[in-house]
Amino acid sequence: MIVLMLVLRLHEYCMFMPKAVFEGFTVSVALTIGLSQADFAFGLTSGPPLKIAGLELSPAVWKLAASIKAFGTLQAPSTVFTVVGFLTMYFLFKVKPTIPWMVPFAVVSCIIGAMCDEDALGIIPLELPNLKSKYGVLSFWLAQPLKPLGQIIAAAEDGKGSYGDIFQGALSVTIVAVLNTLISAQIAKNRSKMPYSDVRELQGLALSHAACGICGLMPPTGVFVRTSVNLTTGATHKTSQFIQGLCVLLFAAVAMPVLSYIPQGGIAAILVMSCFRMVPWGYVQK
Repeated sequence: MIVLMLVLRLHEYCMFMPKAVFEGFTVSVALTIGLSQADFAFGLTSGPPLKIAGLELSPAVWKLAASIKAFGTLQAPSTVFTVVGFLTMYFLFKVKPTIPWMVPFAVVSCIIGAMCDEDALGIIPLELPNLKSKYGVLSFWLAQPLKPLGQIIAAAEDGKGSYGDIFQGALSVTIVAVLNTLISAQIAKNRSKMPYSDVRELQGLALSHAACGICGLMPPTGVFVRTSVNLTTGATHKTSQFIQGLCVLLFAAVAMPVLSYIPQGGIAAILVMSCFRMVPWGYVQK
């Protein structure tokens, strides 16, 4: 479908959107990601997302509502870890903004989480929720077996799936992926004053979707969180994303079980800081 959009040149119409839409998109992404960290940030044990019949809202809104309802389960250790971690990175970025402080913070967080976990080091007698307590020990895998479409449809909720639903979902993912990628690229262009090719962006997006489909993975999209980190750290060469992907692959293959011990509050602090830094504060103040 992405190739079809390229052939029909439908992507060119995305460039007619005003700057306010691009900047508003950045703010909305930051709010969505930041607010969705409420459970991890405060150590909440929320139930399934709350929904009101007949009222259509973003899933992030329903999830936030469930988190607010579960605020009575707040855990002080996670809350303190999130606040201290965020403030520490905030001041470090003020001193040296070109260093991606989220990386050393993640390493330190893993060590602290292991020191608080009885199954790891168990040195600090403190109950600090980590990824292992929610998802178990994380494991690394490159691909998973594919399932026939018929089997996927048969496993749909209430048995009401159809090939039309598959097509509709694929079309929705295509539109969102193309818009996400082009908007992120356009925002990066405005901030870095560097040119880009929308055709090449979508060619790369199409290839990545094909690769992830073959491997049974979720479809990717261009996002502004990592783009923002690249811009602020000066990693503006086209090979920066390739190097990042290679590092993620190697790190995940070697250290995935270790990442299980990173505190949930540490994850929240990193993502909230990333969202805070991606907001165009100068434009918002105007």
